[in-house]
Amino acid sequence: MFIFFCRKEDQEDNSRIRELEAQLQELRLTKERLENRVGQLEQMLTAECNSVHTLTESLSQEAAQRLRLEKQLITMKQSRRIDESGGKCEPPSSGSESSVVVASDKFVEMGKELKALREKEMASSSRLQKALEQMKDTENELRECKARNESLEQRNAGFDAEVETLKEQFETERKKNDAIVSEQRTVITSLTQKLEDSKALREENNELRSTASRLRKQIENASIGTADLNDSSSAIRINIRDLETKYNEQSKELDEIAGENQQLTQAVSRLEMAAERMRAERVRELSAKDGELEELKAQYQRRLRAAEEQLADLQDSNASLMTQNRILESRIRESANRTYSVASESGSYKRDLRKTLALYHDMQCLLAHEREKAPNHAVIRQLKCDLEDAEAARLSALKGRYSLESELTELRNQLEAALASKSAAEDKIMVLMKEKSCSASLIEEQNEQLQIAIKKYKAAVQQSNIDSITLRDQTEQIADMSKKIAKLTENLDSTRASLEYRELHSVEKHKLLLAEQRIRDIEAKLDVEMMQKTRVEALLAKANDDVENMRDQINEINVLREKDSEAGKKIRKELSVLHDQLQDSRKREAELLQRNKIKTEEVESVTATKVSLEAELKLCHKRIESLQTALNNEIDEPSSSDDGDDSCCLNDSVAGMSRL
Repeated sequence: MFIFFCRKEDQEDNSRIRELEAQLQELRLTKERLENRVGQLEQMLTAECNSVHTLTESLSQEAAQRLRLEKQLITMKQSRRIDESGGKCEPPSSGSESSVVVASDKFVEMGKELKALREKEMASSSRLQKALEQMKDTENELRECKARNESLEQRNAGFDAEVETLKEQFETERKKNDAIVSEQRTVITSLTQKLEDSKALREENNELRSTASRLRKQIENASIGTADLNDSSSAIRINIRDLETKYNEQSKELDEIAGENQQLTQAVSRLEMAAERMRAERVRELSAKDGELEELKAQYQRRLRAAEEQLADLQDSNASLMTQNRILESRIRESANRTYSVASESGSYKRDLRKTLALYHDMQCLLAHEREKAPNHAVIRQLKCDLEDAEAARLSALKGRYSLESELTELRNQLEAALASKSAAEDKIMVLMKEKSCSASLIEEQNEQLQIAIKKYKAAVQQSNIDSITLRDQTEQIADMSKKIAKLTENLDSTRASLEYRELHSVEKHKLLLAEQRIRDIEAKLDVEMMQKTRVEALLAKANDDVENMRDQINEINVLREKDSEAGKKIRKELSVLHDQLQDSRKREAELLQRNKIKTEEVESVTATKVSLEAELKLCHKRIESLQTALNNEIDEPSSSDDGDDSCCLNDSVAGMSRL
């Protein structure tokens, strides 16, 4: 019974372990979903990075166009200075005045276009800042997702520890079952001893049978002749004494066997009481474990709900990011169309510039008269120097931005490599989990085999109980036989007394007939007892066969248990190897996360420097605008003799843009 209850408890433990493994698989599926979500966010981040690159390219194109226009303005200023430093000029005419008005209108339009380009550049820079902020937000979301993955892995590690504790408890219960089996073996050995004693009793019964047959022959001989009665009576007396001694010995042995049976029954009752106590303790432990499991289930359900809420928040943020990405793409397309229109307009502006340069020849006289009204050359030179310094600072800022973008691309490549290594590690983990599930299925099969063996063992125990009952019946039969033997001894005593009386007195014929009848009755009783003994011997032979079958079954069960223990050791080794591999992968992931944190800090520092440089650029633009407003009010048409200088300046500007 104790083994039956232990096996029930083992089955309950196995079912609970299966439930825990199912919960672990569900948690792993949620982890895979979160990782897929992280991959989607990373893809979105790469798409946003590409959009940022396109924005930077459009900004660089607009900056190049602005530089060209500014270089053209500088060349026009230089030509004006050359015209001012020239000699006398012709008096102005009405045609020259009209050309001057046209040129001034062109310069005003060019200034407006420059302002529009600067505004576009400011808008694109603000878009770039927004895109960078969105990148930071996505990176923060990635960090949060990774932190959640780490927390889930820690929970899984705790879950594995609980499973290991349950397995250890299962092993302790197996040890207890082994101890019970050893006690059962001792009981079986005692039963074998009893069977040997019964065999000895059988041999003694055979001897008694032989003696009874001898006595029968002697009685027959006594019935043939009365002369031999004295000799036969003496031999009968001797045999009766021998039988009495043997009977006393057998009664003592039977008393000893009865005492041993009582001791064994007491031991069995003690074992049953201990089994009941163990079962009660086990029920208490199982109830406590059920409460703990319910608490764990509630905790995991809460965590799953929190994870689902976080996933919903992430989906909302993803939708908002997608809408923002679409808006940015539409804006980028608009800016590209605008740049194309600006490029087409720049060609018309070049043609207008050539026309204005042709009109500079007519404006030399007017410029000579207006020399006195011109501002100081020193102020213009200072403004020019300031403008060149601002342009140099802007070019250095652009170079720094390009270098930062290259570093960002390197960091992204490293992050992609880390994610690839992480995915490979997760694939390995999935393979190991599949192997673990296979081992669990093997364990279940072995448990089923063990249950079958336990059923056989229970049947053997029941058979042993039946055999013990049969042994008790046989002992009772032996007691009845002993009583009958006592009656026979009494009858023999009476016959002995009658024989003595016959020896002393004369023998009558009717008394002899009565004695013969009594002897025949005794022989019939002996035959009946012999038949009963043969039946008892047949029952004992069957019991011996059953005991031998039980021994064979117990040996088979022990072999199966040894195989199960070897398989459990192999599974433990595989689990330890899997645990080591998981720890190595977690360490590698922690190192990659530390590197990613360092890189993100570097990116943040670079973005901070970029913001400071952009602020400096804004200040430079403001200064350039103030200078251009001051110059546009005072610029006039240069002479046609400086066409070569203008072309040189334009070539220099083109070379500078190619360097950029």
